[in-house]
Amino acid sequence: MNIQIHTYCPQAASYYVEARKEYEKRLSRYCKLKFISYKNVKQAKKGLLKLQENCSDTGQNQFFLVLSGAKESTLSSPDFAHCIENAGIHGISTLIFLVGFSENENWEDFSTSFFSDIDFELTTLYFSSFSLSPALTGLVLEEQIYRAYRIINKEPYHK
Repeated sequence: MNIQIHTYCPQAASYYVEARKEYEKRLSRYCKLKFISYKNVKQAKKGLLKLQENCSDTGQNQFFLVLSGAKESTLSSPDFAHCIENAGIHGISTLIFLVGFSENENWEDFSTSFFSDIDFELTTLYFSSFSLSPALTGLVLEEQIYRAYRIINKEPYHK
């Protein structure tokens, strides 16, 4: 499974970067993970337009918009693991997570044009009722993906 995390995060503290590297190392035995961080709106639009091009040329992809600070219900770790496992069973080769874009004032206009040409539905995932920074939300997402693969493979999560 290929997993891409695209995050709009103008700045992330070094400890987030170090923690992400640790999860990327742990996840390397389960999936191919690519973490892309955009520092400004112009860079984000350019990167997402390139993503749009690639998605219309390649196989099955599933998009997720990851939010925090929402009043909606959140997924449990086993439910999230089931979501990832089902994607693989149904031939989805790439999971694409978008983090931090909903906080961007230009997101609404851009998302309409971005998804208009793509034949995929955008699934919204709520990770916490707390408001988290995009950097922390991306890190929590990586931790949850790692936990999901541990659950899928019936391995203990905690050491």
